[in-house]
Amino acid sequence: MVTIPNSLIGKNLVTNYSIPDKFFRVETDVAVAYGADIEAVRQLIQEAVEEQDWVVRDRPIQVLLWEFRDTGVLIRARCWIEDYVDTRIVVDQLNTTIYRRLFEKGVVLGPVSDVVLHTAEGEENREGA
Repeated sequence: MVTIPNSLIGKNLVTNYSIPDKFFRVETDVAVAYGADIEAVRQLIQEAVEEQDWVVRDRPIQVLLWEFRDTGVLIRARCWIEDYVDTRIVVDQLNTTIYRRLFEKGVVLGPVSDVVLHTAEGEENREGA
């Protein structure tokens, strides 16, 4: 049993995660380098998440182009799980499955920068970093 003074509850926002149900939406952000095929990246993430057995099947999976940043495009992936208690473990699994899928398909994750090396002779050698 936990006792919390009414004065403390009245001053703060209280979120009840177990009523009316325990379903909980998890989300993660992925930074993708500019130049990536956004629809292909979106499809890869969608498929990777759909393959997971912890995803609630009758609730939507969303893969959204969320934000433009200096270093690339931010994609937000959202899905529902059955119990909020599993949130931290599921976010790890969500991140891992997305990373593996994008890595396997050669998608460059942000940030990316170019490094220009100057030799003693004044020649430039450009390499991606």
